[in-house]
Amino acid sequence: MADMTSLLSEHGSASHPAVVRTFAEDQTVQRRRSGLRRTDRLVPAGLVHAAGRDTERALCGLLLDSLHEFGRSRYPFERFSQDTRCRTCDEAAGLRSA
Repeated sequence: MADMTSLLSEHGSASHPAVVRTFAEDQTVQRRRSGLRRTDRLVPAGLVHAAGRDTERALCGLLLDSLHEFGRSRYPFERFSQDTRCRTCDEAAGLRSA
């Protein structure tokens, strides 16, 4: 498989746009308990999509307004399993062959 760092850099390439933002079709609350302290965190649910910087649409063409954005430092698109990534976004990012 090609080096993901080069495929997903902020610069992208002619054949593979840069993936710098991660979105999901839904979100759910993940509850964690550490001793007496409980923390809730919103986590991606449903298909995960990718988008470039300063765009209104995901790589697959969906409007970003209809999706939930998640921080790329915690939820990078390429770290989700292929089963949860949007197939079209995956192919557009160069992570899956058609």
